[in-house]
Order: sequence, then structure tokens, then C-alpha cells
Amino acid sequence: MSVDMVKQQVADLIEEASGEFDRLCQERHERGAEKYGPLKFLTANTLEEAMEEVLDLGNYARYTYIRLYMLNAQLDEKFGDSGIPTQNIGPMAFTPNMPRVDNT
Repeated sequence: MSVDMVKQQVADLIEEASGEFDRLCQERHERGAEKYGPLKFLTANTLEEAMEEVLDLGNYARYTYIRLYMLNAQLDEKFGDSGIPTQNIGPMAFTPNMPRVDNT
């Protein structure tokens, strides 16, 4: 696959994710407007609500950290000091035309 094709695939994926984000935000806005009224955001304390959401994000970050920590411990147990084989994983896997390293 050429570098241009890889770049186009990445650009397409970014565009797809961005479009999905927009669509999901609009859907949530419409559900909220239907449930609470279309102008509720004008009287709601959106700063307080955002602060509550940030606390949720903080917990999600903690839970994700713990899951990554546990995954890392399992990988260390499985591969020990030899390290995780790097062929086609890690940042190098996403860089077109970079040589792959095989540590196995």
C-alpha cells in the first residue's frame, strides 16, 4: 500500500470519526430538547453541569489507567525481560515506509 493510500485512509477515518461525533452530539441535543425543552440550556447552570461531567471523565481516566496498569502487568508476566515483540505494533506500525523491527 502506498504512502498516499495510507494517508488517505487516515484522513477518511478522521473524517468518519468527526462526522460521527457531530451526529451523536446532535442526537443528544435533540433528545435533551425533547425531554427538557429546546431552550433549557439558557436557564440551566451549564458550568456546574460541565464540572460534574469533568468529574465523571476523571473517574473514567482512573478506571482506564487501572485497566492499562493491569494489562501491562499481564504483558510483563507473559513476556518478562525480553519485552513485547514490536513487529507491527506500537507507533512504528502507523508510520508508512518505516522498517518493522522484530524483537522475537
